Amino acid sequence: MKYDSSIQVSPKAKRRLRRRGKVKRKVPVQKEDLVHIHRSPNFCVEDPKRGILGTSGRRCNRTTSGPQACNLLCCGRGYNTQVREWF
Repeated sequence: MKYDSSIQVSPKAKRRLRRRGKVKRKVPVQKEDLVHIHRSPNFCVEDPKRGILGTSGRRCNRTTSGPQACNLLCCGRGYNTQVREWF
């Protein structure tokens, strides 16, 4: 996904963007690049100060690849499935 390869930048004088991070390549940011100024918070872990509920205990769908998919929603922690029969 494109956001996995986004580039962290910091604003610089004259409205130019400068790459941030440990690896500062001398490659200019292109129009097609997806950039961000702040790192995204970890939505897997509860953070009440930011209003992030975390994903622990939420239902997931193991048969989809969408945002409700267990491998995404469980953030690599693994998951248990239960079969329930209603009579």
